[in-house]
Amino acid sequence: MAGDNPLGTILGVWAHPDDETYLCGGLMARAVRAGDRVVCVTATRGELGSPDEERWPSGPELAAVRTAEMETALAYLGVTEHHWLDYPDGGCGDVDQNDALSGWRGSGRRWTSSTYSWAPSRRARPSTNSASTSS
Repeated sequence: MAGDNPLGTILGVWAHPDDETYLCGGLMARAVRAGDRVVCVTATRGELGSPDEERWPSGPELAAVRTAEMETALAYLGVTEHHWLDYPDGGCGDVDQNDALSGWRGSGRRWTSSTYSWAPSRRARPSTNSASTSS
């Protein structure tokens, strides 16, 4: 199956732990098994994402649980390249895009933007930032 992915490297950028697994876990696992490179980037630790505040109160303990679950899921899928952005949960829309990219510039990593950014409504929207690539 090697060479079965004409797109090359797959880069998934996600807001919270577990988004990558339930939204494209099958695609990532298939790509890894085909010998393709898969890179996962997660913006937050998901510390505010509790469906049951009594059992799993929001905060550092929930972030630790979600972090461990994600590490286990990625290992099961075979994804070995993962990067945390460590933004506060619910705060992606408040991050200055130039500051966000500063950690990637000069790192040897290359990317092409989807030209989308976070809107105040916490939804993706077309970006007004003209910078679409970095190295």
